[in-house]
Amino acid sequence: MTEKLLIEAKEVALRLGVSLRKFEYLISEGNAPEFIRIGRTRKWRRKDVDDWLDKLFQQSSR
Repeated sequence: MTEKLLIEAKEVALRLGVSLRKFEYLISEGNAPEFIRIGRTRKWRRKDVDDWLDKLFQQSSR
C-alpha cells in the first residue's frame, strides 16, 4: 500500500504526540511546518513534517 503524500492536522498531531488542540496552538504561534490549503482543509506534505521534526531534534541536541 502506498503512503499518502499529503496528511491532515489530525495525523500531524498524532505523529508529534500532541493533541489536535495543542497542534492548532502551534500553528497559530507559527511553530509548525508549512501547510497548503485545499479548500478549507490544511494539508501537510509528509516529507515537510519529517524534515521539520529532524530540524527540531538537531536544534535540541546542541
